[in-house]
Amino acid sequence: MTNTITFRVDGDPAPKGSKRHVGNGRLIESSKKLPAWMRAVTQEAAKNRPSSPIDGPTTVLMDFYLPRPKRPRYDTPAVKPDADKLARSILDGLEAGGILKNDSRVTHLEATKHYATNTTPPGAHITITWKDTK
Repeated sequence: MTNTITFRVDGDPAPKGSKRHVGNGRLIESSKKLPAWMRAVTQEAAKNRPSSPIDGPTTVLMDFYLPRPKRPRYDTPAVKPDADKLARSILDGLEAGGILKNDSRVTHLEATKHYATNTTPPGAHITITWKDTK
């Protein structure tokens, strides 16, 4: 049997994995938006988690809706933040929120970036599918 969880996280998507050096060998995340974004992702994941964390091959689809700049260079957000770093923040939030036992269980991953609109505000739409292994 195939199972699906779909939910939306509202907020300004932030990348995870871009670090900057602050001295004495210390690195910190570059995005100041990351703590709020991770909190939002983890909370929504916790609200939508299955009875036990997924512990098998999993597909995760994510559509990111980014704020449109006043003068965008392209019709689509072919600029920073990188889709892979945005995906990293979602996967870590799915694990922290109890949906995934470990984000290494993801065998298929798709991430797309779009500009937010009046009808689709900034955030992310996430769909997770897996088959029961029992």
